Amino acid sequence: MSEIVQEIKRRDLYIFDLWGFVPGSSGPDAYCSQFALPPAVREMFGRELGDRWLGMDNGEQDGRYVGGYAWQMLPSGAGHAEQYLNFQSFFERMGDLLGNRLATLVSLNFGHYFLREGVYNMIGAETAQALPNSQVYYAFIRGAGKQYGVPWFGNVSIYNRWGHKRYVASSSDPRAGPTKGTSLSLMKRLLYSHILYNCVAVGFEASLYDHKGGLSPIGTIQQGAVSWSEAHGDPGVMQTPVAVMTDFLSGWSFPRHLYTPEVYKVWGNLPYAPGDYLTEGVLGMIYPGYQDASYFHDERGFMSSTPFGDIADCVLSDAPGWELRHRAGGGNFA
Repeated sequence: MSEIVQEIKRRDLYIFDLWGFVPGSSGPDAYCSQFALPPAVREMFGRELGDRWLGMDNGEQDGRYVGGYAWQMLPSGAGHAEQYLNFQSFFERMGDLLGNRLATLVSLNFGHYFLREGVYNMIGAETAQALPNSQVYYAFIRGAGKQYGVPWFGNVSIYNRWGHKRYVASSSDPRAGPTKGTSLSLMKRLLYSHILYNCVAVGFEASLYDHKGGLSPIGTIQQGAVSWSEAHGDPGVMQTPVAVMTDFLSGWSFPRHLYTPEVYKVWGNLPYAPGDYLTEGVLGMIYPGYQDASYFHDERGFMSSTPFGDIADCVLSDAPGWELRHRAGGGNFA
């Protein structure tokens, strides 16, 4: 391990997105595990790499909390403030176990609650897959990142609900293949949109190479994005003059999503109230059809043809005045 770290240091690289901590998943047959770095290894990473050690990723845990834990919280039907405290207590414990030097790949839209703890270095999301609309996803991610001074990254998934895109010579998995998973068209559009969202890093999760070791079509898309960025430079600051604000304690989330069959729920276990339907309606006005993301083979809903442009960030009611004042045009609020 020490030799690897020295090589990373020599090349001025970063260690980013170490992941594998899924509570309750330990055991020889577990898909994941409750993996956490030994304290001595964490200390060595920090000592040798400094700011280039970005910490452990909490690994899509907001979605896993909603799907696996929120319904277990007692008393059932407790109010919004208690639901927030349940969520907070769960992730404080996880942060302690992971060393409180963290990044987050969110799987829903709870990034504000993570970043306010002051121990997160990066925030991002996988897009496509069986996950939400990318525009609304990043409206929340940008809003959280700007408020807490944390950069964001972009990731595009090879998966969808029915399979995953692979370019190996043969596979025993009938759900894998060059015609499975996310279409190349959607993958390319999502990748470039993340560049325009001012992500500090973008990429794909897998399948960059074909069975001969050359670039796959996915790898070619990524190589093309590098060339495009080198040719055209920084795209400039994305203009988001509209802030869609929800109450800090609301726990609002997408009306339907991967992590639970329950629909129209906040904090994973309380039914939408009138204000939550208003939030859904406002986002539906800006990003028509966003609720359909991942549920249809034609990939509708992942990127909406919005009549107003991709103009919004989502913030919570504790957003400071300076953040709202610095929006282009002085700030508009929904």
